[in-house]
Parts: sequence; C-alpha cells; structure tokens
Amino acid sequence: MFWKILILILRCKKEDYVRAVRLGGDIYTITLSKFVPVQEELRKWMEAFDAADEDIKDNFHLNCEAKLPESTKPETYVTERVVNISDLEKYIEQAHLSTVSLICGIREGKILSTSDVEDGLEKIDEVLKKAYHFDFCVERRSTKVVGS
Repeated sequence: MFWKILILILRCKKEDYVRAVRLGGDIYTITLSKFVPVQEELRKWMEAFDAADEDIKDNFHLNCEAKLPESTKPETYVTERVVNISDLEKYIEQAHLSTVSLICGIREGKILSTSDVEDGLEKIDEVLKKAYHFDFCVERRSTKVVGS
C-alpha cells in the first residue's frame, strides 16, 4: 500500500523518478520507473533505427551486431583455450567434497576429536593451495583467412 500511495503522490509526466536521500552518513538512490512492455520498447528502438542515416544502417546486421568494414577485418584470427581447466575443477571439487564430508562427520558425531577436524582442514588447505597455485596451460591457435 505504501508504494501505491508514493506513486500516486509522485505521479508526474516523466517516465521515471529518481531521488537521492541522505540517511546518516550514507546516500541512497530511489528510482521509480513506469513499466514499459517489451513490444513498446522494441517499437521505440525500431523508430529510432528507421530515423537513422543510411550510413549507420549499412554498418549493422539485422541481429544488431556491428559489421567491420572490409578494410579493418584481420587476416589472421587468434583463439586461445585453457587445456587443463578440468584439473583445476577437480581440485575445487575435492575441496568442496572434503568440506562437506567434514561438516557431515561432525554433525553425525563420527568426528569427535579436534585432531580429526584439524587433519581434515589440513587436507582441504593442501587441495586449495594446489588450486591457488595452479598453472594454466593455454593453447593458442592462429587461423589465416584466405579470400572470402
């Protein structure tokens, strides 16, 4: 109900209302925006596009991705990928499973001594150190474009 009253009080011809409010040492921004259906938003964008110069239209595909002029297209494309990312994922998974196992063991009463907890935490720490100091193996490929 509070929001309905606030919106009625602030009712104005703007599409949105923005207000900064100081509370103690902090500043909060309050934004109220009128809901615009997707179809209306698309209509606005299409009108703006239709009003644009032909030069601008020629540099865009129908899916709105920018096209590079032929003179700026690279002759060679370079791609990279991490070859051994699954090894890092295994370290993270080991640490997660060890943590869950330790917590479940404590809850179920299977791990009672602090030395058992300490051993479990040391194993988790070792795995996390391996993950932290992980060396990525990056594979780089170059593809040369020959006439299109």
